Amino acid sequence: MNQNNNAHNNYEQDRNNIFKHTHNKYITRIYETWETVIDGISHKMNSNISPGECIFIHRLMMKYKPINVLEVGLANGMSTMIILNALNIIGGKILYSIDPFQKTQWNSIGLYNVSQTKGDVEHVLVEKMSDVAFDEFSDDMFDMCLIDGPHDKKNVMSDINNTKRILKVGGIMILDDILHKGVREAITEVLKYDKNYAQIFVKYKHKKKRTSHSHDKLNPATMSAYIKLK
Repeated sequence: MNQNNNAHNNYEQDRNNIFKHTHNKYITRIYETWETVIDGISHKMNSNISPGECIFIHRLMMKYKPINVLEVGLANGMSTMIILNALNIIGGKILYSIDPFQKTQWNSIGLYNVSQTKGDVEHVLVEKMSDVAFDEFSDDMFDMCLIDGPHDKKNVMSDINNTKRILKVGGIMILDDILHKGVREAITEVLKYDKNYAQIFVKYKHKKKRTSHSHDKLNPATMSAYIKLK
């Protein structure tokens, strides 16, 4: 019984935190049900980022206030909704989403969720593989990029290197699923020791001094972010 109560309390806390940060009822409802209802038909969302990852992205955006954003991987659109919602709050302009399989593998569910949350922000779907899609973007074009495409080392390395080119100085690169072997190896090889980039952390704001600095950091174990220094 205590275990069930703890799970329920954790769920309630996650849901409340999602709404506290986004103030978006649609996003909160998606988290509650993990489904998208289109024309009365329920579509279970079997590929999502966690509540902690949602809040991490949101707080990074509140701090660094990107205007032009790129994401590699739209899928069901959970991270996309978080980005669009934050862009509306901070006055951002545009989000490009690279996803060649949105209308086939994902049945346009991500696009539907975009339509419910985009507000005044322009959204552009690029239906090409990322190594081809990046050719459409000019140098220093974006303030933020989320990499969440194929997780094999070769593709992640390509996405990181291409993001380096299109990211402005002071821009933020976010990588999802960093515990995945291919993602972890790619980060180590092409990003971790690049002195032009530094890992950044989101921290709690608290009045009482904590005994362990590790508890001050909000970064989820599965996601990391880097700032372009020069």
